[in-house]
Amino acid sequence: VLNNHIGILVNSSLANDIYQNYVIDTHYGIYILNSRENKISNNAIVASARGGGGAGVVFALSSGNIFQANLVKDSVNAGIALTSSYDNTIYYNNFINNRYQSSVYPKDYANVWNAQYPQGGNFWSGYSGPDVYKGPYQNETGSDGIGDIPYMISYPYNKDGYPYLREIVVFHDVAVKSVIPSASKVYEGQTVDINVKVTNTGNYTETFIATVYYDTTIIESRT
Repeated sequence: VLNNHIGILVNSSLANDIYQNYVIDTHYGIYILNSRENKISNNAIVASARGGGGAGVVFALSSGNIFQANLVKDSVNAGIALTSSYDNTIYYNNFINNRYQSSVYPKDYANVWNAQYPQGGNFWSGYSGPDVYKGPYQNETGSDGIGDIPYMISYPYNKDGYPYLREIVVFHDVAVKSVIPSASKVYEGQTVDINVKVTNTGNYTETFIATVYYDTTIIESRT
């Protein structure tokens, strides 16, 4: 998406997946309005807020959304802005060289800005907290690439408890580890159990479907 007033608009909608888009040179990159339970992931939103007043990403009157593994870069105004929005989860993103990295209004609308340790929060360019400690409470000796001091967005309800000190590289790796039937020889009418082990060995939370076939016939699918 290039050179539009709004790159992607989700309005009064529920449970959409918005992923793998490149949005550049817009007034608003991605605008989530009066919507909930959407997942926005693996997008690049670059050079937004042209003409001033816009933002890279906006959540307005929206709750329960997930904003994960995105790049928000070079916004002339705010990188991400939340207005009258709460209970959104924002983590594993890179916020780079935006004039204002983030804003929340009203400030007492609480959102979640990090996953549990060790997956952590976001990368914020300009953040330079110390990294002397590690662990869920950042009180164990040894660095872990996560700042020991939270990145404050709006006190006291919006903070990134595990800000990354380096840009986050996301890699996907879902692997089928084994497929084991309960019998190697069968007769007609016999029930055979098939045990399939699938492992996520990447560093990104995945939702996927595993399907077992007999030749080209689907036996069963599991999410």
